[in-house]
Amino acid sequence: DLVFALEEVHPEALADFKPRPVTWKGELESEALVEASGLAASQTQEGLFFSVNDSGNEPRLFALDEQGGDKGSWLLSYNDFHDFEDMAAFHHEGKRYLLVADTGDNFNWRPRLTILIFEEPNSAVSSGTLAPAWSFQYSYPEGYRDCEAVAVDERGGRIYLISKRRVPAELFSLPLHPEAAHVVARFEGSLDLLPQPSQRDLREDPWYGRYRSTPTALDIQERTAIVVTYR
Repeated sequence: DLVFALEEVHPEALADFKPRPVTWKGELESEALVEASGLAASQTQEGLFFSVNDSGNEPRLFALDEQGGDKGSWLLSYNDFHDFEDMAAFHHEGKRYLLVADTGDNFNWRPRLTILIFEEPNSAVSSGTLAPAWSFQYSYPEGYRDCEAVAVDERGGRIYLISKRRVPAELFSLPLHPEAAHVVARFEGSLDLLPQPSQRDLREDPWYGRYRSTPTALDIQERTAIVVTYR
């Protein structure tokens, strides 16, 4: 994990690396959740989580427990053509929401990407269709970016995104609830101290080894952000 302060995003702040063990909890029971791409903890029920599939699947929100047990799903009122990459749970103006990030752009051809915000559904009614509470499109200030790491800063009222496959990785932000239907992301800085691939990484896997430092997840709690990479 990489932990940094949000008040000032400077390279010297990005130096707190914390190794974490990975513990196996169970297998995903839902056969429809074939390529989980994002995870968010429920803010109303302990031990309940939400996930979405990556591209090539219908837009659907899944609920699961701590062992991967199937707790139902909801169809999302959204275009079938999408590339979901991450989720986030947050509070806003007294309500609990889930962010679904349609931010994948593997081939650098999507000029606009979409942020979807849904009210957290009642897990006791785990079926039906969910319409966004709000949504908006955004673009990057200079060219295209692929992104798998998105989080919400509740206190600052902003959404943060980290670019994928860029060295160094880049940090951008968006307003949480913009008035416009389209906004341009704000460049916040470069994450220069993300650990880069080692010579062993490159030797053992000459193609994919170079992506070991790729940010794949982001979460924010108060004034601290945690970044997870492939390594």
